[in-house]
Amino acid sequence: AACAAASQWTWALFLLETLRVESRPEVCPDVVSCNSALSACAAAAAWASAVALLDSMRLRRQGTVAWPYADIVSFNTSANACARAAQFDHVQFLVKGMYRSALRPDMHTLGTMLTTCSTQALWQEALELLGTFRLRQ
Repeated sequence: AACAAASQWTWALFLLETLRVESRPEVCPDVVSCNSALSACAAAAAWASAVALLDSMRLRRQGTVAWPYADIVSFNTSANACARAAQFDHVQFLVKGMYRSALRPDMHTLGTMLTTCSTQALWQEALELLGTFRLRQ
């Protein structure tokens, strides 16, 4: 969390990777530590790093240490990183990934998507999102 507040996303990812590689099996990265690193990426709009970490969490295993399952916070924080970098297509892709992971987008997800649409003047896409979101609720 301190790395996110200071926009030190590279340091957050380094610490997370060090924890994953050099720790004992009982001291592995958990969803909270991964989400904190994602938050640091989002604060700096480091969307590619956020998506890469989320992919690792979704794949669940890298090397000998398992990653925690990605939760709704993981997806929303990654989507926020993409939104801050004006990566609307990646935001959409992540929302579709939520459904594939049996997670339901929430109001934070919708807000991120609508903010991305508004910053890029994608009003038709915003209306479609509202309609789709309403149907799935």
